[in-house]
Amino acid sequence: MANLSKFRNLDIAKLNPNTILTLKNIAATFALGIFIIASSSSVRAAGTSHKNAAPTDSVEAPVRKLVSERPRMSSTPVAPLAIAEENNKLIAKTSVSNALGEDIIQDALAYMGTRYRSGGMSPAGFDCSGFTSYVFKKNNVSLLRDSRSQYTQGTAIRNISDLRAGDLVFFGGRGARGIGHVGIVMSVNPDGRSFKFVHSSSSQGVTVSNSNEAYYSRRYVGARRVLGD
Repeated sequence: MANLSKFRNLDIAKLNPNTILTLKNIAATFALGIFIIASSSSVRAAGTSHKNAAPTDSVEAPVRKLVSERPRMSSTPVAPLAIAEENNKLIAKTSVSNALGEDIIQDALAYMGTRYRSGGMSPAGFDCSGFTSYVFKKNNVSLLRDSRSQYTQGTAIRNISDLRAGDLVFFGGRGARGIGHVGIVMSVNPDGRSFKFVHSSSSQGVTVSNSNEAYYSRRYVGARRVLGD
């Protein structure tokens, strides 16, 4: 600072021209240094301001927003196509079984009034198992000859409410143990505890009866499904 004060007190008019030129160069160099320092500070300030700017002030902000708002794919696996196909096959199989059961009932009702005949297996006369065997055979379903054997076929249906058209229902015979009679389910009654069935009765021939009739309700043994699950 002392040196600077000396320069302030100098009488420039008395200085040598070379000295004056030197002083001017020093002053110019000093001014240029101040300018460079100021410019660098401005650039750093601008850079800091740019970094701290909100994303919405940038051209890239809309793109970032779109990326952040893009819906994420669910991590829950989709049910395998094989399961859906298997369900469709099961539904189709059940529908076919139901349709076949209805066809069997229609064929059975076509013989209404046909007389009962022991050992009979034709429209000339039927016994109970001869009737079921004949009607099912017309629909390409094979049954064993007698009611006891037919009771071993297919799958058991434990609940009456689960019965459907075409299922076989079995009853005990007169004064005898075990299976003595067989019929074909037509429909389940609204109460869900009884059903209508078509069969060849020893007293009436081919007829339709109700399982809630005293004779049959006392003798009902069980049911079997031979038309598929």
